[in-house]
Amino acid sequence: MRKLAVIFLFAILGNAWGQGVEITPQVSYLFGGRVNFYEGDLKIQDKGAFGINVAYDFGIGGGVEFQYTGALTYASFNAIRYGYEDVSFKVAVNHIQIGGYKDLGQGKLKGYVSGAIGCTIFDPTEINYQSKWNFTVSGSLGMKYFPLKFLGFKLFGRLFLPMEFAGGGVFCGIGTGGVDCGLGVSTFAILVQGDLGAGIILKFGGKDKSKK
Repeated sequence: MRKLAVIFLFAILGNAWGQGVEITPQVSYLFGGRVNFYEGDLKIQDKGAFGINVAYDFGIGGGVEFQYTGALTYASFNAIRYGYEDVSFKVAVNHIQIGGYKDLGQGKLKGYVSGAIGCTIFDPTEINYQSKWNFTVSGSLGMKYFPLKFLGFKLFGRLFLPMEFAGGGVFCGIGTGGVDCGLGVSTFAILVQGDLGAGIILKFGGKDKSKK
């Protein structure tokens, strides 16, 4: 997953001098979450995480960003049904997201809000377990402080919602306006994860808005 972040980084650096690009290595504390199954409960332990955020500023107080967050932690399954056993294993949690952000205010100190979609990969290190991919939506709220034009600091909190598609179907009905058809898909969040963290922002190109 780290290779994907590096590839994306170099792909946009060629345009860095035309618009503002913020590259932020960051660390955070990831809250693992819990999943309740019929057979038992699966708990992912809280753990320190690392990641990178690459934001491309459109020059209108916001832009698009790529996020990667990874953590190596433990998952514990507590069986509650006969025939199942308690197990514990290492698992790598990888969040890969792309979305948009909006700065709140101008100057050296400002807030921001963002929303993104992507995937979460639960990758057990044990050979007997398979990786699990889930579509994920996320939201973030934080603050940025730029003591220098090209260097800043960031504090943030995020929420990750890995989703599971429960099913779908096509429905049709006849009313006064004729035949009406539609498509429905139901989803639900399998667990809720979040993190609190900080990062160092390296800014390339763009206009200096800190003097306003």
